[in-house]
Amino acid sequence: MKTLKKNLIVVLVIIAIPLVMALFVPKEFKGESKDFNEDFETGTQNLKTVLEAERSPDLDLKELASYYDKTYTNLVNSVKGLTDNQLHYKTASDRWSVAQCVEHITLTAPKLFEFLKAALDAPENPERKSEVEMKDEEILASITNRDYKAQASEDLQPADHSAIDVDSRLEELKKYNATILDYVEQYTMDGLRNRIMDAPFGAVDAYQFALFIPGHTARHTLQIEEVKSDSGFPDN
Repeated sequence: MKTLKKNLIVVLVIIAIPLVMALFVPKEFKGESKDFNEDFETGTQNLKTVLEAERSPDLDLKELASYYDKTYTNLVNSVKGLTDNQLHYKTASDRWSVAQCVEHITLTAPKLFEFLKAALDAPENPERKSEVEMKDEEILASITNRDYKAQASEDLQPADHSAIDVDSRLEELKKYNATILDYVEQYTMDGLRNRIMDAPFGAVDAYQFALFIPGHTARHTLQIEEVKSDSGFPDN
């Protein structure tokens, strides 16, 4: 199936090349043979630039920062305007409220950063790269899959929901995210990819674990949306 998919992509790229070349080869080129080599080279370079601009997020630290910002913004928007009654609503006695989800996210971020920092502070170990089996997108898909539940450790369990200051917790999370990104951005992509660490779901590189942290935020933002969609969720 993977081979078929790769072959299909190759075919689509081949089909698209004439159209893309038509768009990016300079207008001055009208088929004059003496200018063909120069114009073809220019068009190819333009095509390369476009393709590089469409590269996967795992190739760019800016995309990592963007994912942190996106997941944080989505969380803030998810709880924005909720009343105390709504923030503290629980679908069942053993389920978390919106406020508890926010607190859990904020408690977990610095703990995950501890693991990441330990890997970043250690020497590179590229000899372990063959142990990394999951792709970046597979890690994100896994962490945000709400079909699979996980029990948080006791130290990451949220307090009684009525005692949680959601706005303060969100501000804490914002600061944690900035601290994490500041630390990660001291390293090159090679430096991140060449540091392999052990995670609960297998060996990953440091970049992937850095993705995992905001992915955890996204996971529990989805949980918040589940609470809000419950039939018993208060109107105000």
